[in-house]
Amino acid sequence: MIKDSCVAEKKRLLIVEDNEDDQLLFARGLRHDFPEAETITAATLEEAKRAIEDKTRPLHGIISDNRFPENERGPLRELAAEVVKHAAVHRPGIPVFVHSDALTDKQKNELLKLGASSVREKNLFFKETVPRLRKRLLGE
Repeated sequence: MIKDSCVAEKKRLLIVEDNEDDQLLFARGLRHDFPEAETITAATLEEAKRAIEDKTRPLHGIISDNRFPENERGPLRELAAEVVKHAAVHRPGIPVFVHSDALTDKQKNELLKLGASSVREKNLFFKETVPRLRKRLLGE
């Protein structure tokens, strides 16, 4: 049987973002600028950890906000470092892109030292991060 080599596997991306409007914005933008990707979302650290640990489905990259709650009732906290560390343990080598408009240079450097692939302001997501994701995951 001949397999069609033009049909590529979708790249599955986890979006860690508690704001539903931002979740939708990122997912819609990715559908437009990165049609080879499909997205899943997590609004809390607990949900993100479950998605990262779920080895029954592929996961090719993570896009994470910096501030979101640990669980449904928790306050907003700076938890992107926890996502980066958890991914390093359970999905070594997976790219983690962190987005926030309120990070100091020290915080950015700490996230990069932990293994984040990129730390950028949210407004640069489509201009800088999506092309980096495409290059990293598709070799473009």
